[in-house]
Amino acid sequence: MTITSSINNAIPLWRVKRFRNDYPRIIELLKKEFSSPIKLVLKRRLELLISGFLSESFVIYGLDKNEVNLYLSDYQRFVRTARLNGRYTMILADKLIFGAVMRPYEQFIPKTYGVIERGVIQWVQKSPELESLDCFEKFLEINGGMVLKPIRGGGGEGIYLLTGGADGIRINGGAIDIDDFSRLISSLDEYLLEELIEQGDYARDIYGKSINTIRVLTMWDSMSDQPFIAAAVQRIGTDRSFPVDNWSRGGLSAKIDLDTGIIGQAVSYPDKGKLVWFQQHPDTNKQIAGVNVPGWEIIKEQILGIAQKFPFLPYVGWDILVDSDGNLKILEGNHRSDVNLIQVHGPLLQHSLVKKFYREKGVIS
Repeated sequence: MTITSSINNAIPLWRVKRFRNDYPRIIELLKKEFSSPIKLVLKRRLELLISGFLSESFVIYGLDKNEVNLYLSDYQRFVRTARLNGRYTMILADKLIFGAVMRPYEQFIPKTYGVIERGVIQWVQKSPELESLDCFEKFLEINGGMVLKPIRGGGGEGIYLLTGGADGIRINGGAIDIDDFSRLISSLDEYLLEELIEQGDYARDIYGKSINTIRVLTMWDSMSDQPFIAAAVQRIGTDRSFPVDNWSRGGLSAKIDLDTGIIGQAVSYPDKGKLVWFQQHPDTNKQIAGVNVPGWEIIKEQILGIAQKFPFLPYVGWDILVDSDGNLKILEGNHRSDVNLIQVHGPLLQHSLVKKFYREKGVIS
């Protein structure tokens, strides 16, 4: 027996290959732990890591008093759920590809105006107003605005909200002259220029400075061969998170009752070591708990109808918006959805259908 065959018998090749594929995600998980603002004693941190949880999850999930086995762990989320959509993960990981795949359902997605590659705008939809940066502000004024966002990545990093008005181009609410705007464009690479959707009154009334999206997590039920909604949360921006609504950047997460569409109390990320809950928005004092998402039953039907078209994407975190006309808009899909902003409201594995899905897919044992 050769040395190579001995090693292969001891360590099956598929395991070596899987570890090689998982290694970057494990490193990502460890980096997140080491940069966490949540500081626990070393013994507790090691115990949590061995169980697959980050220090932040100890606070977010209340693991000192709640049943650990009911929560999807950070290891399971970072490493195992990343495999669920297989080679089709690229559809959700690349916003340009996602928009192209969703084109048959264009009534549900924002318009794509162009792409920035190495500081140069390549327009997908040309018009006289888009021929030069000098005319850009006119386009923004007429069309209500535009979003600049990285084609890959998430977490609200590097997003710019562009609007136009009497004082010219504004980025994230602040005026910018055409020369500075030109320099900004020149500094960007692999960026998407997308329609800025005007959000509905219910979300704008709570906090109007950011686009407040809903995260809807869908999974596939093998028994009925149909998708189902596992959970939904309303994300709400704050002055801390502006111009985005991302939870880890200072935004709020509020559970949406799947049956009624009623929003519950909101909670902030525990960057100071504890959860803070809000019935009203901390900056605007507008009511959050008890607000109803308009047209919720129709929105659920539409999301499930679209998810049904993509059985090869059994696990999607949809970022959606209810626009000013009450229509559903899908801003993007996520292949490895954050679950902490969902499980802060209750463990996912307490739901039998969710637990069955994760077990069948090998996420949990």
